[in-house]
Amino acid sequence: MKNVFLFLLLFITANVEGEDTATVNALYLKGTKVLNPDSAIVLFDSMYMMSVRTGYADGAFMALVTKGIKYLEKLDYESYRRVTYDAMPWAEKSTQKDAVAWCLINIGEAWFNEGNYTLANEFYYEALKDIRKKTTEITHATANIYNCLGMVNTRLQQYDKALGYYNLAYHVSQQANLPYQLAIACENKGKYFIRMGMPDSAEIYFRQEMDIGKQLGKVDLISFSWGRLGEVSLLRRQYKLTVEQLHMCIEMAQNHFTPPVIDAAYSLAEAYTHMGIFAKAKQHLEWAYMETKQRHYRDHLPVAYRQYVALYKAMGDFQKALLYTDSLLRINDTLINADKVNAINHLEIKYRTSEKDLQLAESRFLLEKQESTLARKTLLIWMVSGGGLLLAGLLIISYRNGNNKQRLQNEKIKSLRQQNTIDTLNARMDGEEKERARIARELHDGIGGMLSSAIMQLSTLPRGWPAIKEQVAYTESISLLKDMGAEVRKTSHNLMPDALMKQTLDASLQALCQSVKGDGAFIISYQSYGDHSNLSAEMKLNLYRIVQELLHNAVRHAQADKVLIQTTVHDGHITLTVEDDGSGFDKSEKMTGLGLSNVAARVRGLNGDMVLNTAPGMGTAINIDININIL
Repeated sequence: MKNVFLFLLLFITANVEGEDTATVNALYLKGTKVLNPDSAIVLFDSMYMMSVRTGYADGAFMALVTKGIKYLEKLDYESYRRVTYDAMPWAEKSTQKDAVAWCLINIGEAWFNEGNYTLANEFYYEALKDIRKKTTEITHATANIYNCLGMVNTRLQQYDKALGYYNLAYHVSQQANLPYQLAIACENKGKYFIRMGMPDSAEIYFRQEMDIGKQLGKVDLISFSWGRLGEVSLLRRQYKLTVEQLHMCIEMAQNHFTPPVIDAAYSLAEAYTHMGIFAKAKQHLEWAYMETKQRHYRDHLPVAYRQYVALYKAMGDFQKALLYTDSLLRINDTLINADKVNAINHLEIKYRTSEKDLQLAESRFLLEKQESTLARKTLLIWMVSGGGLLLAGLLIISYRNGNNKQRLQNEKIKSLRQQNTIDTLNARMDGEEKERARIARELHDGIGGMLSSAIMQLSTLPRGWPAIKEQVAYTESISLLKDMGAEVRKTSHNLMPDALMKQTLDASLQALCQSVKGDGAFIISYQSYGDHSNLSAEMKLNLYRIVQELLHNAVRHAQADKVLIQTTVHDGHITLTVEDDGSGFDKSEKMTGLGLSNVAARVRGLNGDMVLNTAPGMGTAINIDININIL
């Protein structure tokens, strides 16, 4: 809902023209400032009638959509859907390319709030298809859809899939400079890391959300981020700090935004339970539970029941704890069941299939369009060649052509310089890979072969000297040589992993994570989404090296306990996310050492973008986005 208000505010300021539209826009701005939903609905009805009378399609669309949002505030989801359906014909006439998509998103949101995640997902996918048919640009709605799809999968406890969508929302928001949508993606990613027990990674994103909120002057973002930082402190068992941060959230959101206050109340109940202050814990919990019931926030019910179970267990009232445990099991069965999850996963597969069909159709259309354009250009050339133009006209054309040639030449020089930089980086990396391959062969075939021969020679000694088998020095020497052989093979493989050329990037990265994890002293979580089979050998090798370097940094330098690696192939892009809960560092300092300069060089060589988020004691998060189609 908060995404819609920002979209409409930006939209209306770009469409002010004429006295009638100015009156309509004034009614809109007045309606958004009215706190009472019923009073605001009256104003939006007036705005709608005036827009219809003057034929102002954008005004009619905005009036109905914002009227629907007021019904959402009243928790009247049926009216919210009805009014949004009424807005659809006006959205079709709107000058805004994603107006229809916003209607579909809002209808999906109504179903989402009622717990019908299958229908919600269906409308979100329809919205995404509508945008892709009308524009190739990234819009506010595009980023919002990815966030919404992530929220659906979060409710279904498909957390890894949810993170994939949140990463998409994060990347497209950065790419299109959409700070508000970026803040929402930050919050969602932070909540994921809270669930995974990674408070350092979570704090990075919540603080980024707060920074954006301060830059935009958005109180809702700042209050939400205070509440989430309270959850981070709660996970760290810093209960006094938790209480301070949650009260900051409540102070900012009180009388403005109810959801963050409810979330904060549940977290306060948990903090006071841990502190043994049961009266305060019960007070906050009962208020939050009452608000949850009154506002029909069904997804908050499991949180309420879990808190009641924890509180009554801590108080020693096991009978009540058992009662709420039963309630928790029942509500989870209602909200999450296998049929619902399967239906949504099937819907996603169906959408992916139709998306590929659409891409094929678009490719055919572009090819036909190019052929048609070429034919017209050929005809035009013949017409110009056959016509007798005046000498003055020829001179003017010649002058203009001279300017165009100069401009094209300058652009070509600039392009060549950029390409030369990329070629230099690629040549350097290619040289490094060849040297790695040479050293790997020397290790494997040279030193490795010599070690094998030494082991075989030593193994024959007991034939003429049986007593040597009882000598500790002999057995330890054999064992040491075998360990050295294994280490040489491992080093050789790391320098030039032959398996990478024989299997997908996905399988190679899984094997890398398993080898680095070793005896399980720390946790490496690897996730992949999309089809990785069509990546070029150059792309696979570079991404493998990047992950290898970042893993080394996390384990050896940052002393991380947990590392998350995720790759996603989607819409002609591959995104790589590597996050750890290690020591972090000051990113304002020059990126020397730690191999990050090599990683950045590889990303530049692939025409990609890299975003680094870190701070001392806060862990490190690196997001890389590469357009596969331009390589």
